Amino acid sequence: MIGPRSSRVRRCFFLSASSLALLAASSAPILAQNDKPSLAPPAATPPQPPAASPAPAASPTTTEAPQQSATPAAPQQTPTPAAPRQAGGGNVLPETRVVAPVAPVERRRPRTPPPPVVSNEPPAPTPAQVVAQENQAFDTARRNIVAPIGATSYQVSHQAIEALPQGNNTTLDKVLLQFPGVTQDSAASGELHVRNEHANIQYRINGIMLPDGVGAFGQILDTGIVGSLALLTGALPAQFGLRTAGVLDIETKMDAFNNSGSVSVYGGSHGTITPSFEWGGTVGQTQYFVSGRFLQNNLGIENPTPSNEAVHDRTSQEKGFAYVSTVLDPTSRLTYIGGVSNSTFQIPNNPGQTPNNTAFGVSNFNSAFLNEHQNEFNQFNVVAYQKSAEDIDYQISYFNRYSQLHFMPDPVGDLVFNGVSSDVYRQSYVNGIQEDTAWRVGFAHTLRFGFSMSAERSLVTNISTVLPLVDPADPGAGTIDAPFSIFDSSSKTGWLFGTYLQDEWKITNNLTLNAGLRFDQMYQYVDANQLSPRVSLTWKPYDGTTFHAGYARNFTPPQQVIAAPTNLALVTPPTAPAAASVPTHIIDLRDG
Repeated sequence: MIGPRSSRVRRCFFLSASSLALLAASSAPILAQNDKPSLAPPAATPPQPPAASPAPAASPTTTEAPQQSATPAAPQQTPTPAAPRQAGGGNVLPETRVVAPVAPVERRRPRTPPPPVVSNEPPAPTPAQVVAQENQAFDTARRNIVAPIGATSYQVSHQAIEALPQGNNTTLDKVLLQFPGVTQDSAASGELHVRNEHANIQYRINGIMLPDGVGAFGQILDTGIVGSLALLTGALPAQFGLRTAGVLDIETKMDAFNNSGSVSVYGGSHGTITPSFEWGGTVGQTQYFVSGRFLQNNLGIENPTPSNEAVHDRTSQEKGFAYVSTVLDPTSRLTYIGGVSNSTFQIPNNPGQTPNNTAFGVSNFNSAFLNEHQNEFNQFNVVAYQKSAEDIDYQISYFNRYSQLHFMPDPVGDLVFNGVSSDVYRQSYVNGIQEDTAWRVGFAHTLRFGFSMSAERSLVTNISTVLPLVDPADPGAGTIDAPFSIFDSSSKTGWLFGTYLQDEWKITNNLTLNAGLRFDQMYQYVDANQLSPRVSLTWKPYDGTTFHAGYARNFTPPQQVIAAPTNLALVTPPTAPAAASVPTHIIDLRDG
């Protein structure tokens, strides 16, 4: 039987169940709004005991207390308007509030510098590189001034010299033998042969002519200073005069101004030892280069015997060189070139020779013990001013050269074998001026003109010890052991003058006509002059092939210091017919 008590119990149970359902419904949205949901399932909430007196409606604030404790506070929350109440007085739905998710704390990374900007432009040149570029432009203009139009040019670079077996230690005459048409039959003859012509080579440094000196065995220039060598042969243009068998144009090294240098020692057979040094640098607008070399060996001149080692053939040689160039402004520069050489040579002996005379009581002299020497000294200086203005390039230079040669005989041995012992001294001092101009008249024509003038003071002395003949009328009768000396001396101040005018006409890009006229005048032991026309046609159909055709008349005066006269009266017996003391001079007037 169910009484009133059981009805009250049932009603309380139903009220408790409805309250739990309302509580669960109000808690579900709040738990779903959690910004950090847990992966683990939420723990079951134990049921709360029912209130003593059930309320017909729940207040909204009663359901927000657990929501506020369970939801973390947002930094800036925007309140949402409350939901409107239902008008029917029924159950009120719980308030739903949307909370913005909490933004994570932004952690700023350390600021990194921006990547470098990659540019295709080359770096700015250094001051030394700027000076080098300016000098290269001047070198190009200088080549245009003394361009060998119509001549055949053979060139050897510094790299080619370094590739030789001896490299930079190769003497200059041995380098010249690499050119076609250059031969050397004997070092004792003193010079080389170019196209079978002897001792007719003109030396130039950076386009400036070096005057003739007193040369013999030694080389005054060292290959270490050479940037490039050019040997010009053939029908030379009018700007090249005096020595015309070949013109050796030397360009000094232009890649040695980086404030560095080298020291080397080279040695080999025949007691050869040659230490050398070089140093170059750039200071402001000035480039400089200095070098020096010492050479010593036992084969100064060629060996006259078939043996491996010559007898009495030792040599020692010292050479020095200096180059200084200053860019005055973008259109002009000043250059100084100087060099010095000092050489000593023993004259080699040929053992086993038969004596021919008796001198100072000696008639049996061993030719292996002859003691002859020769000393050579040379010095030159060049100061050049180069200017480029619009279509005109010119260079004016002052040069001087001092040369000295002294041959010392064996006083007794030379008389015994040769009947004469000569002590010869030669000295030459030259001063001169040279000017060359190139004027580009339009595209097709380039006029070149200039002049050179030099004065030379020469001195030649000869102290000869001779033996008198038994019978002057019969030279083959023998000599008398009564040596006596003869002194012969000659000095002279001579002048050389030359001027030229020529036109380079580019008929087409491949065909060039060069015509010029040169005039030379000499005042030395003999006075002479000549007007020399020059003309050449050069056709270059394509790279690597060039055809030359030309005509040149050359004027080649003798070297004044070598052309000194001999006073024949000093060696003519009184009873002999009178002999003229005027020497025979050779002036080469050639058409080619």
